[in-house]
Amino acid sequence: MLATIKHQDTGPLVVVAKLMTAYDRITSKVSDPDSYIKVHGTFDADFVAYVVTWQTNHGCTPDGIIGPDTWAA
Repeated sequence: MLATIKHQDTGPLVVVAKLMTAYDRITSKVSDPDSYIKVHGTFDADFVAYVVTWQTNHGCTPDGIIGPDTWAA
């Protein structure tokens, strides 16, 4: 099971979450969509807002926290 991550967390799990939710492609945060190394590992306010929308669209509780239900979705 993956750890729960939330606003202001940092590290590789944040990068994984951004890639799994297509944050980099949807928000154009990466200038070269094939270069994932540019995705930063900070769970910032922009990502919180994105996660809430993503959770809503995928039947999860829209709390902006990536826990077991969100990882499973």
